[in-house]
Amino acid sequence: ITTSAANQGWVTVGAGRIVIFDSQIGTSTNPLAAAQAFGSSFSRFNQMVYSQTFRFAGDYSTAEFYGGLSGNLDMNNTAGTVNFADAQNLTGNVSSTGGRNGTLNLLGTSTVSGTVAGLNTINAGANGKTATFSSSVDTATLNLSGTGTINLNGGLTGNLDFNNKAGAVVFANNQNLIGNVRSTGGTATGSTLTFAGNSTVSGNVAGVDVINAGANGSVLSVSGAITANVLNMTGSGTLNTSVDMSLSGTLVLDSAGTLELGSGTTSVGSLNSSSAGMLRVNATGDGSVFNSHGKILTTAGSMSGNERLAVNMTGGVANGAKFKLIDFAGGSNAKTLTEGNVSSNSATLTFKAQSGDNAGGTLNSSAGTAGEDLWVLASFAGTGNPDSGSSGEGGGSNPGANYINAGNIGSGNPTAGAGNALSNIANTTGGSGDMQTVVNTFNMYSAAQLNREVPKLAPVSNSALTSQSMSTVNAGMNTVSARLDSLRGELRVAAGETGLSAGDDERRSSVWLKGFGSKGEQDAKDSYNGYRTNTAGASLGADTL
Repeated sequence: ITTSAANQGWVTVGAGRIVIFDSQIGTSTNPLAAAQAFGSSFSRFNQMVYSQTFRFAGDYSTAEFYGGLSGNLDMNNTAGTVNFADAQNLTGNVSSTGGRNGTLNLLGTSTVSGTVAGLNTINAGANGKTATFSSSVDTATLNLSGTGTINLNGGLTGNLDFNNKAGAVVFANNQNLIGNVRSTGGTATGSTLTFAGNSTVSGNVAGVDVINAGANGSVLSVSGAITANVLNMTGSGTLNTSVDMSLSGTLVLDSAGTLELGSGTTSVGSLNSSSAGMLRVNATGDGSVFNSHGKILTTAGSMSGNERLAVNMTGGVANGAKFKLIDFAGGSNAKTLTEGNVSSNSATLTFKAQSGDNAGGTLNSSAGTAGEDLWVLASFAGTGNPDSGSSGEGGGSNPGANYINAGNIGSGNPTAGAGNALSNIANTTGGSGDMQTVVNTFNMYSAAQLNREVPKLAPVSNSALTSQSMSTVNAGMNTVSARLDSLRGELRVAAGETGLSAGDDERRSSVWLKGFGSKGEQDAKDSYNGYRTNTAGASLGADTL
């Protein structure tokens, strides 16, 4: 079936009819304008179909493509079904004008080149086959139909259902899932979800045997809970978890991978961290109470002591506070981390990750020493006790809080005294009540924050404020002086010292108004801030001679 020009002619399958087309429809240069199937019809196309659009015009119709389709597919808000046989492709877009409806089945290895939107259901990934979606997919549910593979090169909006099948789904780099991952009927051994690069998942991930993430330089962020058997972090990438993660099997943290713990608990059957993988955790506290926003609970596993830990302080904490980061239930599997492998955003506190007993009463300080659990301990970073005269570089002989040194504030700065006073409180009693809150808050600050906040402690009045206040007072008084000079001249006239011109009256009472103003600029000098000033005002008075 051909036409003499492109985008002309129609092929229609009537309602309730069964039609099998054994010949090609249209050509690549002269495709038909449209092909359509009315309700309750069945049509099979055994050769290639070239049509600008293939659409359904009624519910419960089925169209099968055994030669592929070059053109757009429109489900037209009907409960129709489209099947693509093995090795047949759709070169075009899929839509459903008027509302979400219809089912698309990829029965073998197929590629959909364009966008897919508005469908109810997509079934793909038949046994041993590969279904590839080159662009974005928007469907209520994408079902894995067998042990094959689904490649999502444009992301997915909708729910992904593994359907208890041991197949694989792969998200390409920079492609996201807006929806949930589940598996109706149970979790199949061998089912695999892979994120090949940067991705975000807006919902929960569950019903998957193996999750592969952490491709070099990538970031995977999951907003919901994660439930799987094995999580492989096998590259230099990062996994950000927001809430709970539950792995019945193994968490594999490779030497370059990073796991950023969310606010919940990461429960794993076994933690395999035999190299220098990175853990990141947010932590906050109130005085000696110190808590991580996330932690790891595991029953088995191994650590090397070469792992790295980054602590992001989001609340004040006292020197000496600690929290349990990894809880190894029933075994001495934790190891004290190598000193220097723990970093934080605090310029004053340093953190050590040490193995210890379940209650944290006894901590092992030597790197690599085994213990039941891994504890994180806060201590002053050795920025130098201000009473010792030591800067404390490299720990110093008198380590302690020194907010001046940590904030890179010069000793000649007029605010240094207040900063040293607070440092001394931190190094002795630690303060109590509101003062303890201040000390704990300053312990949390970075160098840049200390540089900004310490000067606010000093009871130093800016000299510019004093100078300009006096200047304003003087300007006002000058207007009064000028008025008095004027009145003295009038009094001399009244006394007959100077004659009056014809028509002049001698004034006895007056009301007067005089304005004044100035502006200036002073550059910064040494530790003193520069400033700009603008002054404006007016004096109003009344007098009687």
